[in-house]
Amino acid sequence: MMPEDRPKQTSRVILSIPLTTELKADLERRAGRQPVSAYARKVLFPANDNAPPKKRIARHDRKDRQAFATVLARLGAMEVSGSVQELARLARLGALPMTPEVEAALQQACADIAAIKALLMKALGLRKR
Repeated sequence: MMPEDRPKQTSRVILSIPLTTELKADLERRAGRQPVSAYARKVLFPANDNAPPKKRIARHDRKDRQAFATVLARLGAMEVSGSVQELARLARLGALPMTPEVEAALQQACADIAAIKALLMKALGLRKR
């Protein structure tokens, strides 16, 4: 690569500011999860383009989102929480008769939960043991 083909590097200057431990702790608290230097640049130079670069969504992330959306749609269609709460209430009261319909409903719930588990494992890239 020829010297004229190389990208020009911007020069950087480090700014050092003496702080008391209280001021440093306050600055770290204000910065939150971001680095203190990034927070300071954002506060000192708000007119500059300090926004972080847009995160590109990778192709596999789109697939994961689609799989998670499938799981959520299936959970919503099943109304699992209401059904499980009702079963728990009936079991506490001793009023859960074990008829063929109840057994079939429990078998279907188990199959649905197994399908959801498989979809989640696929979305997370996990394998069965």
